[in-house]
Amino acid sequence: IVMTRVNSANEIMQILYQMIAEKTGGRPGEASILGTWGTTRIVGSASDPDTKQVIENWDNYPSINDADTEKESLKYMEFTFGENSFFKLQQFDDQMRTFTAIMEGTWKQEGNTLSVDFGNGNGRTVELVSLTADQLVIHMNYIDYEFRVKETGNKTTVIYDETIYFSRVK
Repeated sequence: IVMTRVNSANEIMQILYQMIAEKTGGRPGEASILGTWGTTRIVGSASDPDTKQVIENWDNYPSINDADTEKESLKYMEFTFGENSFFKLQQFDDQMRTFTAIMEGTWKQEGNTLSVDFGNGNGRTVELVSLTADQLVIHMNYIDYEFRVKETGNKTTVIYDETIYFSRVK
């Protein structure tokens, strides 16, 4: 039994829709983005804006248990989408073995677009590829003016294209 305190009829309906989505396998339109999501896979590439040549690409399965799995944990993140459009990002620091680099802001979902505002003019708009009770997939494509190439360590400007897969943190 889970008891949740609510302040309005609207909150009751949001919780009801979320429960229905979880019980029915989260058909599109029924699942809610509210809650905490952890990265399970990151697929992307960085291309030269002029030549369109791929400079670097990646397909990572981040894990906070990197000592056991030998998987990269530096990019493991948890995104929390709360009530009243509250948003929080935490990144796992494998050296300290704890979550750090917390960023907070607000979020808004309009159809298949998810906008996050960190304040001070910083934000990101991403495409919501899929949303079920247990999985969230987003896609972003933008110009990164300070991309650091892993092989050389040099900074360059690239077209950044990335799809991130999340699972709900229970």
